[in-house]
Amino acid sequence: MSTEVLRNAFRRLFLFENLSDAELSLLLPLVQCRHIEKEAVLFNEGDPGDGVHFVLSGLVKVLRTSEDGREHILRIVQPGETFAEAILFTGRPYPASAVAATLCEIAYLPAEALEEAVKSSPALAVRLIRT
Repeated sequence: MSTEVLRNAFRRLFLFENLSDAELSLLLPLVQCRHIEKEAVLFNEGDPGDGVHFVLSGLVKVLRTSEDGREHILRIVQPGETFAEAILFTGRPYPASAVAATLCEIAYLPAEALEEAVKSSPALAVRLIRT
C-alpha cells in the first residue's frame, strides 16, 4: 500500500484524525500492512498486547470464547475502525480474540514503536492524549 493511501486511511481514524502531516510522517513508517485470509486468527485472548490494529478493508470479529467453546462476538470491526487500542501503553494482554470474518487488509502499529515515537515527540503525545 502506498504511503499516500495509508496517510489518507489514517486521517479517517479517530485515533489519528487530528495529527499534523509531520506527526503522521513519524508514525506511517512504523505501520505494517498485511492481507489476512478469512477465518485467520489475528490474536487470541490472553496473547501479549503488542499493538493496535486498523481495518483497511474487510471485516474482523472481536470475540471471546466461553468455557464450553461457544464464541461470543463482542464487535464486528469495519473498514476505517481500530481495534485493540485499549492495550496501548498498558503492557496488558489482549482482552479478547480477533478473527478475520472476511478477506481483510489490516494495518498494524506495534505498541513499542508508537511508544518510542511518543517519547521523541511531545507534541504527538499531547495530540494522542487529547483524542
